[in-house]
Amino acid sequence: MGAIYKTAFWSSLSSFFSSPINQAVIGILLVALMGGLGFTSTRKFTLVTAVFAALGVSGILLQLALFSFGVSRDAFLANFQSYTGVSASQVVSQAFNLSSSPLRLEPISFAILGPAVGFALFNLIGYQYSAYVAGELKGNIKRTGLVSILGSLWLYTAVTWILLVPVVFSVFGYSFLHAWAYLAFNAPSQAPLSGIIPQSAVLGLIAAPKLWPIWFYVTFVADVLMFSLGPVYIFMMSRIVFAWSMDRIVPGWFAEVNQRTATPTRIYVLTLLGGLIFFLMSFPPVGLNLSSLAYYSILLSALTWILPGFNAILMPFRKKELFEMGVLTKRVAGVPVLVWIGVIWLAFILPIYVSAFIQPLISGFFSSPTWAYATNTGVSIVALIVVVGGVIYFGSKYYNRRRGVDIDLAFKEIPPE
Repeated sequence: MGAIYKTAFWSSLSSFFSSPINQAVIGILLVALMGGLGFTSTRKFTLVTAVFAALGVSGILLQLALFSFGVSRDAFLANFQSYTGVSASQVVSQAFNLSSSPLRLEPISFAILGPAVGFALFNLIGYQYSAYVAGELKGNIKRTGLVSILGSLWLYTAVTWILLVPVVFSVFGYSFLHAWAYLAFNAPSQAPLSGIIPQSAVLGLIAAPKLWPIWFYVTFVADVLMFSLGPVYIFMMSRIVFAWSMDRIVPGWFAEVNQRTATPTRIYVLTLLGGLIFFLMSFPPVGLNLSSLAYYSILLSALTWILPGFNAILMPFRKKELFEMGVLTKRVAGVPVLVWIGVIWLAFILPIYVSAFIQPLISGFFSSPTWAYATNTGVSIVALIVVVGGVIYFGSKYYNRRRGVDIDLAFKEIPPE
């Protein structure tokens, strides 16, 4: 709003939210709100997050309707030049001729496909929340879990990627949007509107400025939806640590459940504090690059995406009793269907990870000072997390074995959920 309507009100709000100190204070308040939501019962938590999700979807559907029927490309191009002082074609030319590192829209390759697949998988990973929360709610868990898991996958995929994204590209132009975004991230001083990212609400505001209350609503509900991801992921992480505690990987202190809300509040508090520390580390003097850390978080999640393929291949032979209890016991060409699924999945995911993540990681270490590369990209943080995880597991295994407890037994059974 401040970029389009250059009034004292919007400019002062823009300056307020751009201040690092104010951002830190607001972030701390948002973490506190996440904590308050997480300390409620699971049923209330689910209801609130469902309302947040409904608001977010309403904003997406509203954008879809307006971009399809209420926004003129000609009006956008005229208003864009009026607001920015440059034409859309000049933005494209500027990005493709950037002196430092010009934009290149190259054909799809494994190196490009890898980050795209990683981004898509992380966009769809929210279905796991449905699986985690299902075990804590009453009713027909099997049916509700199936509907919520498949429903969330199909709703997000259909509404966002199949409907909204193609409409946005068709109205505003594929090359233009990539050029604007590229300049915003790589040369903010040369990008339109002082480096503002071309989000859909910004595009709509330029195309139809008189509808600013609608675009304001779209932005607000999008922020609400993004905010809801915080409590949801904290919920999931707290349940993971709760499982560790039940398996004696970490002390039973973590599994203490609040009798009133039936929530592992101790884990929730620790997870909140961990998230708050990472958030504050993104400010000076540390200046942790959270975007790079997110990239390497996808690399860190390689085991999450790759090992299920190996598990599917080995399970019929290594864990026959568990395999016989499953539903994919049929065979094709004498080989269990589960094995074929594992082979197909590995043939898909392994080349992507090797070409898009492993190879650039190795070349990065050899082409620049190792420590500088590790600290600037987040590799050091990821490595630290892996080391700490290994120390916790093997330390707990040694400790429990000294007490006569075999924690490996916990991994020889199918979890209750």
